Parts: sequence; C-alpha cells; structure tokens
Amino acid sequence: MDGSRTLVLFAGAWGNQSDALVRWWFRHVISFFKGWNVVIVIYKGRSLNQYVNFALMQLHAVPDGACAICYSMGSQVARGVASKRPKLFKKVVLLSGLERFGVRFRVFLTSLTFAFLPILRVLFGKPLMLDTTRQIKRVFLSDATGVEAHLLATEILESRSAPQEGWPTIQLFLPPLRQWMSPFTCQVMALVPEDDFFLGAATYPGETIQMHRVNGDHSLLVGSYTRLQPHLQRIESWLTH
Repeated sequence: MDGSRTLVLFAGAWGNQSDALVRWWFRHVISFFKGWNVVIVIYKGRSLNQYVNFALMQLHAVPDGACAICYSMGSQVARGVASKRPKLFKKVVLLSGLERFGVRFRVFLTSLTFAFLPILRVLFGKPLMLDTTRQIKRVFLSDATGVEAHLLATEILESRSAPQEGWPTIQLFLPPLRQWMSPFTCQVMALVPEDDFFLGAATYPGETIQMHRVNGDHSLLVGSYTRLQPHLQRIESWLTH
C-alpha cells in the first residue's frame, strides 16, 4: 500500500459505526478519489480514547505518510490517532471538522432549544439520537430548503444514522468534562462552511491551518455532489502538491 496515495476517512457522529454508514456519508469523496487507496475507519467504544484505540487497530497496516479527510467529530478521533502515530499523516483535511476542544458551549445551549430531550437522554447515560427531521435540519441543513433538503433530512433520520454513544458525546461539548485533543503537527487544511451549525467561529487554536470559509452548512459532505465537487478538486490539488 502506497502511503502517499492512501486516504483515511474519519466520519462524524451518527455515521461512524459501520463500513456501510461511513461509505454513505463519504460517498462523494470516495467517488472523486477513485485512484486512491481509501481506508474506512469505524468507531467502537465508550469514550473518545477508546474510539482512538480502535481506529489505531484498524490502521496498523497503513504506512506512514498517508492523508486523511475528517468530518465533524472525526477530527477529534484523527487527532488522537496522530498523537500516538505522529508520522502516520503527512496531510489532513478537516471538512466541517471540530476544533481541538470539541463543540463550543454556546452551540450546546442553542441545541437545547430544539433537541432538549435527545440531550437530556445523553445526560442520563443514553446514546444521542435525533428524533425528528426538524432536528436533523437544524443540525445539518441550516443553509438548505425545499424538497431536496427535506428528502436528505428524512434519509439521514430513517436509514443513514445510528445512535451515538453518550460519553464520547459529552466529551465533545460539556465543560468541564469535554476532552481536549493534542494538535495536529502535520499540514492541515480546514474547510469551514459559513452556515455550519457547529463552526461559526472556528479558529483551530494551537494548529497551523490553511483555512477556507466556504458556502454551505454541516451537510456539505453529503449534500449535492455538484456543490461539493469544487472543494474536492481543491483538496486533491493540495494533497498531491
């Protein structure tokens, strides 16, 4: 396996528990990077550290010098992996990727206004699962309207998401329990959609990042391929130069 042409995919919440789910969330990326060795990472465990350790087991045969694309909370798992295998990644792309500390507290407070019951269940030790298309739209589709957005929200709710373990979720957003991850030491590119529910003020402290603010919301990865394609072209050009 050629490390320089290997692309490791780190999924976000709800879409990380099976190969099929990860492939659906990254379907546009996989289609675009046809000539690459694509490696799918899934998460198992009851904490972010356990997610990281399970990821490391899956990546034991991947040579140093690989690349990665991380979506949302996948950035945190990838940071944990990179801290234990510092030479594994030569370049990392964060697509709607969380900052080192996870989710800003104001985002958590906003979430309470429309997803109080799902969050309450997490605080009582249950997995996090959104219950309605309205909640899906608020989290993923704040910049999208119409029939296409409704159909995507319905698909995510009904068949393209799975309950997310409660404790890793708490470690992402609830001070003082959230877990800071070590910074990436490799080259990093971040694509931050302007209407992303989680990332309005993203700064990525402690990391040297080439950051691009782009049109869209947290659904940029899974929405229209036409909308994502120019960003994939930018990503491929950066990864190969």
